[in-house]
Amino acid sequence: MQSSSDLSDNERRLSFLLKLSDALHVLTDPTAIQVEACRLIGEHLKVDCVRYGEIDGEEYIPRAAYAPANDVDLRRGPVSGLNSFLRDAYRRGEAVAIDDVAVERRFTADERTRLLAVGIAAFLGFMLLKNGQWVGALSLQHKTPRTWTPAEVELTREVAERVWAATERAKAQAAARESENRIRQFGEASSDVLWIRDAKTLRNESITPAFEKIFGFPRERAMADDHLTTWREVILPEDYKVVAAGLDAARRGERVTFEYRIRRPDGDMRWVRSTIFPILDADGKVSRLGGIAHDATEEKTSTARLQVLVSELQHRTRNLVAVIGALSNKTAQECTSLAEFQYVFGERLAAVGRAQAHLSRLADGEKVVFDELLRAELMSHAKSGRVTLAGPRDVPLRNSAVQTFALALHELTTNAVKYGALSRAEGHLEVRWELRPDAGGDQALHVDWRERGVDTAAVPTAAKGGGYGRELIERALPYQLQAKTSYELTADGVHCTITAAIAGISPAQLDEAAAS
Repeated sequence: MQSSSDLSDNERRLSFLLKLSDALHVLTDPTAIQVEACRLIGEHLKVDCVRYGEIDGEEYIPRAAYAPANDVDLRRGPVSGLNSFLRDAYRRGEAVAIDDVAVERRFTADERTRLLAVGIAAFLGFMLLKNGQWVGALSLQHKTPRTWTPAEVELTREVAERVWAATERAKAQAAARESENRIRQFGEASSDVLWIRDAKTLRNESITPAFEKIFGFPRERAMADDHLTTWREVILPEDYKVVAAGLDAARRGERVTFEYRIRRPDGDMRWVRSTIFPILDADGKVSRLGGIAHDATEEKTSTARLQVLVSELQHRTRNLVAVIGALSNKTAQECTSLAEFQYVFGERLAAVGRAQAHLSRLADGEKVVFDELLRAELMSHAKSGRVTLAGPRDVPLRNSAVQTFALALHELTTNAVKYGALSRAEGHLEVRWELRPDAGGDQALHVDWRERGVDTAAVPTAAKGGGYGRELIERALPYQLQAKTSYELTADGVHCTITAAIAGISPAQLDEAAAS
């Protein structure tokens, strides 16, 4: 049976521990918790100094202290250089109670002198062991000898444990707040929508600001949305089944990604790529759904554009292979030796390459212009004063016409260099072009190629037929470009005309064409 005095001591201990718990419970700062605990136990046991510190490895880090007289150095540790008996006791998790330092034989004379010199005549210390490592220390010091009761020793142990637990709780809460703050900042900066819903009711609990930019209506309206009513209003009806199926799968514990379309209140249609995942409670059940919604409209558009470009590239590649094959066959039929074939085919292939180079440099919506294509063919052969070029600048050609037009100009130029106006000093080449309305009222490019100063009687018979170049102009251009062409070998030289449809042209270009 407990004595009345024992019961009174126990009640006082429990009352103090309740007071300590209440005081520490409302504090969130680790240092404030440690300072308050030191003050409360110091006042309760009426000691001259209380210290609490944390231990990293074996390094003591002072954190809090209490001394009512303010006449001790609160910055130093409880002991300096633990001797063997203190270290062994602390390693066993035992409290060390020294009633009178002056007569304590477990200290050396030098240690007793140093402790007494700093005002420590009685000492009660306890080091916390967690997973075999020291983590904290609580020490009570008195300037005069004092008998530490078993109740005081046990109370010191309990206070040390509670201070450490409260400190760890405060650190964990601070880390959680910091983590939540980082997540909040991440969500607010993200261009994707991050959201959390109640898994049962599907009511929104959290939505980041990007929601308004993507979906086009305020977050507050979405937060007040019951049963997906507002959200469902912007989802295209034919896509809602995909969304509903994704939500159901996530509620069953699956992670799903799907795409759907929305029509914003301003009428803009957007593609949304949504990832939904389950959030489990402590029992492993799906309590919430987390989601990431990404505006995939530009990616969808880019993918569609890329598919068109790939198809166009494949089409052009097939055409280019066909053109090169035809060039090879025609050149082989015309040439009488391998050396001649290599030269002529190489020149024609270079003309195709120049046309492709023009096309490859174009940005979206740009076109190859006629005068640039013409000058590219003539620049390596024309000499000052022997070529006249006249016509409006920047007349755009259809991309599908560039390659055939380039080959035609190449054949005309090659023929002029070998047999025509550019093959003799007295020869002259004049190329004029203009815009004319075609039968449908659209603008067409009319090119007039005229050579003068050529004695056609002296031109070799084989060259007079025109060969591949003439066939290209009189047959290929009309067939591939629906062009109207004429090719005539006059007494003075070649006269060729080409009239072909062009790409869209601006009013300014029409004005320039009219002026020229």
